[in-house]
Amino acid sequence: MSRLPVVAIVGRPNVGKSTLFNRLARRRIAIVDDEPGVTRDRLYAMARPPGYRFHLIDTGGLDPDNAHEFFVGIREQATVAIEEADVVIHVVDSRAGLHPDDRFVAELLRKHGKPAVTAANKSDAKDHVDLLPEFYELGVADVMPVSAAHGLGVSDLVDKVLSLLPTELRAEAEQRAADEDAQPRGRAARRAAAEAAEAEAPPPEEGEGRGDEVHAPPELRVAIVGRPNAGKSSLVNAILGEPRLMVSEIAGTTRDAVDTLVERDGKRYVLIDTAGLRRKRSVARKVEKFSVVAALHALEDAHVVCLVLDGYEGVTEQDEKIAEMAFNAGKALVIVVNKWDLVEDAVRRREEYAKRVLDEMGFVAYAPVVFASALHKQGTQKVLSTVDTVAQHHFRRVGTARINKAFERAEEGHHLPSFKGRRVSLYYATQVAIAPPTIVVACNMPEGIHPSYRRYLQNAMREQFGFVGTPLKIIFRRRGKDIGRSGHTHRKRRDPTQHG
Repeated sequence: MSRLPVVAIVGRPNVGKSTLFNRLARRRIAIVDDEPGVTRDRLYAMARPPGYRFHLIDTGGLDPDNAHEFFVGIREQATVAIEEADVVIHVVDSRAGLHPDDRFVAELLRKHGKPAVTAANKSDAKDHVDLLPEFYELGVADVMPVSAAHGLGVSDLVDKVLSLLPTELRAEAEQRAADEDAQPRGRAARRAAAEAAEAEAPPPEEGEGRGDEVHAPPELRVAIVGRPNAGKSSLVNAILGEPRLMVSEIAGTTRDAVDTLVERDGKRYVLIDTAGLRRKRSVARKVEKFSVVAALHALEDAHVVCLVLDGYEGVTEQDEKIAEMAFNAGKALVIVVNKWDLVEDAVRRREEYAKRVLDEMGFVAYAPVVFASALHKQGTQKVLSTVDTVAQHHFRRVGTARINKAFERAEEGHHLPSFKGRRVSLYYATQVAIAPPTIVVACNMPEGIHPSYRRYLQNAMREQFGFVGTPLKIIFRRRGKDIGRSGHTHRKRRDPTQHG
């Protein structure tokens, strides 16, 4: 049984489920607010208590008497979460005491027959703990007092949850924690470990260099971003082949950034469905402000960004701003034109439409455009294959010899103009980073490289190596400055302006 355990958190509204979820995940993922219905979809995260790892699912507050479509959807999502879970944590509010809706949740858990533990949250004062005995009326064996906000009793709760797991799953939870703890922690530590491993490898011979390499992670994180009601959740559901996320024609149904794991052809993806990004002046309520922050964090945390456009409405100013955010963050980008079934003469207009999209967002003209209809599940599987393609280019390192030859050909095709009466010369180039690919060029006068020539060189590199769907950085530095890979030896071309 080589998988991690799954633990779901359920309960009525406002008992602190999301606070407990954030506590166990050790980061602020779910939105926490006093307004009922803030969490609507089921949220996934990795719980990281000391010595263990398991998948954690947060759910919306269960209100059996509310017939509003949001609360009906919440009940459906919570039911799916219970079915997926190995153990369920039923959260109740120790300050408020036993509530009729707590009985509804307890009965729902009995109906599904899943191992469950009752967590009496907000037990941070004696008078709160005094109310605990009444929760035994739910027919449970144990009631665990906790304060998710302050971390009190959480470790005991985790121990109880783990005790309810099958032996094989608990062993897997322990092993995964041991494997993670053995890895370098933090970006700086991982970078240092990678540089140390590279330093131990023999440097290439002069004029040669390493061949092309792709260092894509085993699990691609893909942020699904776009304006409200562009069809982001519908697109994720169509890719998954099941209604995992709530879908409504009311803009703003998704408020949290929702992580969903999917496997295709032996490859793993984490699809991050995000709240629709509105203009700042449209974001008035506190919950929506947090939603935008969650979406921005999801974009920063992703490897690939899928910008979902409404094909019927076309490109808007907000779409351009979202694309600019992805560009500035250095993320690989796929543009998905959704609702393509609503466009007249759609088959004939694809090429024309794609050209117009890229013309209007010229700074991301490198991004592939995919046409889809989430409603009819058309083109949705091509989204993942295109994500694969751009990821390969985003994490690709091209050998130094090939980079230098490409720059030589580019120079021969278009000579550098002089600067202040002196000739500008490029000596050598090397790719120093991936995600996004970054090339450093040693030259005699970095200030003499005109922006138009920089764009020319970028286009020449894309023509030669593709770099599909990814930003490409070319940095010019004066020769003699550290260009990032000092262990490598490159042939330097003679500067014709210097004699002797």
